[in-house]
Amino acid sequence: MPRFGAMHEFEAGEPHEEIQLLAIAFATQLFEASHRVPTSVRGYRDTDQTPAYRTLRRVLRALTWLRGGRRWLLKSPQHLENLGPLLETFPDATLVQTHRDPVRITVSLATMVAYGARMQQRRPDPAAIGRQWGRRVEDMLRASVEGRNRLPADPVVDVHFAELQKDPLGAAARILERGGLPFGREARAAAEPYLATHPRGRFGRVRYRPEPLGLDEAELSERFRFYRERFGVPREEAP
Repeated sequence: MPRFGAMHEFEAGEPHEEIQLLAIAFATQLFEASHRVPTSVRGYRDTDQTPAYRTLRRVLRALTWLRGGRRWLLKSPQHLENLGPLLETFPDATLVQTHRDPVRITVSLATMVAYGARMQQRRPDPAAIGRQWGRRVEDMLRASVEGRNRLPADPVVDVHFAELQKDPLGAAARILERGGLPFGREARAAAEPYLATHPRGRFGRVRYRPEPLGLDEAELSERFRFYRERFGVPREEAP
């Protein structure tokens, strides 16, 4: 998959999402994104994920015992629809929710899944994949809105895509401050060289188009209006 790096940067020595750890409990979107397993998907969606998050915590404790460290930094879109189990398992967590035009997110995600499907399926159907992930993104965003409406504001930091692109260090400082960690000279000295050596698009760029995915931008925009209005997320024009 020579173009995968341009879609989703993934290096052996860098952090990644914990969906692989959640796979230990068979409670992960990894299977849904990698294979055609509708029965597994229904089972995941119909099951209380609290036991799976407890397993995740146990695995993290084992990894910390083996490798050290004082804080866990987790990141996965599937937490959007599991805020209850997440906070029941990690009650002292600081949540960071990033926001971007969900139309752009859906087209990008469906493109990446369709591209990766070539590794698992003889004849992937991009339009079917696009429709599937259009529904799933909507499900996750609706669940996130419902979950956020039940949460106090304190444990959540909202970070918009434009802010992150314009001032990533400022966004990092705001997040760390909310989590009780200082963003001092040592942290800045570590972050600045990383940003300099990891510019956006360093592996190339992919032109994401909705039509091959069976998606219509105007229809998606209307479906996602509830989310944009709830969090003040602006529309992005297609590149």
